[in-house]
Amino acid sequence: MLGPGSRKPRPGLAEESAQIIELCRQRRRPLAEPGGAVGLHVAWVTVLVSDLIEAGSLTVPAPDRADGEGPDIQMLQAFSADLRRKWPHAAAMAGWLPRPSRRSPPSGPV
Repeated sequence: MLGPGSRKPRPGLAEESAQIIELCRQRRRPLAEPGGAVGLHVAWVTVLVSDLIEAGSLTVPAPDRADGEGPDIQMLQAFSADLRRKWPHAAAMAGWLPRPSRRSPPSGPV
């Protein structure tokens, strides 16, 4: 889900980007919905949205619990655990964490 960011869009923003920001100001939206509204393929929208998130014009708010009492921490932890299982070295490859060490064979006489 996409929501509005804390920063104003920069001047000279592409029309599609401005439309996506406006749609997300109205209410939280899934990634594909703004793409359909502005007539762009979801791959293009993904690029635009990632730039808007980086610029602070959009956010990806934490999902709320069903009872409306704030973020569902258990769901976020389960989602995070599933991502780590599927791509165990992704964070290190992205530069977020140190890469896992690989043991090199011992050198010298055996």
